[in-house]
Amino acid sequence: MVRKITGKPSASPIQHLKVNNPFSMDEFTDAIPKLHDTGVGPDDVHYQMLKHLPNDALLTLLNILNNVWALGKFPVGNIYSYTSS
Repeated sequence: MVRKITGKPSASPIQHLKVNNPFSMDEFTDAIPKLHDTGVGPDDVHYQMLKHLPNDALLTLLNILNNVWALGKFPVGNIYSYTSS
């Protein structure tokens, strides 16, 4: 028996991939110590600043990153980086 599918699917299959889930606080705090101590970008945020953020600031930053990830929209001022020549 063949069934005809009508209507639009509720979500695209890619939305259900685990990679598209929001980052957890554990994932975030595990990743920060693994960052390389590189030069600062246009935002003037140093790696060491991230390493020493209090928990409430980490949670705020995590929420911002998860919103950017979910919406797929990056703040215009954050799409640039410094490069060395």
